[in-house]
Amino acid sequence: MAKVTNSILAWSGLNLSYAGRIEVIKSVLQGIQGFWLGILPIPSTVLDRITSICRKFLWAGKAARVAWSTACLRKDQGGLGFRHTQKWNDALLTKVLWKLHANKEALWCRWIHHVYLKHQSVWAVQPKKDYPGLLKRLLAIRDVLVSKEGTPHQAVMKLQSWSTGQALDTAKVYEYLVPRAASKGWTRIVWNPIIPPKFSVHAWCAIQGRVPTLDRLSFLGIEGQCKLCRRQEESVSHLFFQCCVTSEIWQTIKSWAGLRRNMSTIPSCLKWLGKECKGKSWRNSFSKRCFVASMYYVWECRNRVLFEEYVPDRNYIVHKIKIQVYKVLYASYPHILTC
Repeated sequence: MAKVTNSILAWSGLNLSYAGRIEVIKSVLQGIQGFWLGILPIPSTVLDRITSICRKFLWAGKAARVAWSTACLRKDQGGLGFRHTQKWNDALLTKVLWKLHANKEALWCRWIHHVYLKHQSVWAVQPKKDYPGLLKRLLAIRDVLVSKEGTPHQAVMKLQSWSTGQALDTAKVYEYLVPRAASKGWTRIVWNPIIPPKFSVHAWCAIQGRVPTLDRLSFLGIEGQCKLCRRQEESVSHLFFQCCVTSEIWQTIKSWAGLRRNMSTIPSCLKWLGKECKGKSWRNSFSKRCFVASMYYVWECRNRVLFEEYVPDRNYIVHKIKIQVYKVLYASYPHILTC
């Protein structure tokens, strides 16, 4: 807990974007957790505290835009790819269960078999009050495997299928333990290598309707009128497509990109891009990039109008979108743009 907290304090002083905070959680904070989760059964209260710390760091101490359970889904399922700490702890401890099952010659395994299991199979013994906490947790994981597979024999077969001979593939165990969710086609558009991470994170929030538009803040007594057109209530669908200001920007970008389909909502855009822009050609990447960049710069313009009393300049915003798209495409397809 102290190491996680100290790491949070060290990184919190930096001006990190949401994309940067995501990488810190994945590579640093969850890396620190991995060592302890692999050798100890961490109490749920401690895991909840660690999750709370990571959640506050991700959203910079503000209210969470997206539920942590959603963030812990795989990226192709609509999440951020974080690990669920409870399931990850169980997955790593399954390696210890596998060693007990295989009766490895480690001193700890031999001691457990001699003192507690009394040379019984780990699949037949029943937990007792005097068992150490780690052994009780291992038997609980065993019961989960048996419950999911139906019989102890099937559970053993499943455990052996994760074994590579000398080790256990804990990544496969984790995928087995976490709840499964349906894959979402739009993730291939958002989490694309050609799209800068900060653009991807913003699009991820917007697609799920979790950007803080004024209609979602009405309970605070804040006026919900769109600050760009000052005509209708600001919502996700209105802000990005139906507002007269952003609609003109979007129509200009569509014409520039050669997109003739009438796309007036985020779902309709995602449906068309997922159907017509498959593959990694420069033309498909160009269309996806235009969509994500437009959403990002419209949101940036909206924030400047709201907090800085900025007068929106449609031509300037369109120019910024085009420059950003050109920069990324030139880095990936220089031979196309120089022809």
